[in-house]
Amino acid sequence: MGSDWFDPEALEAERQEADFDQAALEASGRWHATRLRAARSALRRGDKERAAKLCPHGWRQELKGSGAREDARHGQEGFRCLDCGSYLRALVDPEEPNRPAWAARFVEVVVPCEAIPIGLVRGEA
Repeated sequence: MGSDWFDPEALEAERQEADFDQAALEASGRWHATRLRAARSALRRGDKERAAKLCPHGWRQELKGSGAREDARHGQEGFRCLDCGSYLRALVDPEEPNRPAWAARFVEVVVPCEAIPIGLVRGEA
């Protein structure tokens, strides 16, 4: 069994795979940033429904945790989206039913944008 360490074809295949991974990561970041800018714009206009639909809900906080002590829903099941302020519930991933709620890939908006995100309070968004 030989090593791929000095195999030029294997090295080129690894480089190409890394390039594809990097391109996918950058595309995902652009998608996320575009959606977040659109959501914050809708939120500034007061369109909470649209903001909640556009927001990727990527930055969320569990409401049962100590970090949510000042949240009106502290102690309840679910999450607060820290980007748009929506009250969220984690949905079960059919491909990974045992995935913990805090790592859920799919969320449902229960109440759209009910809290003002801290970025909007500070005027940063």
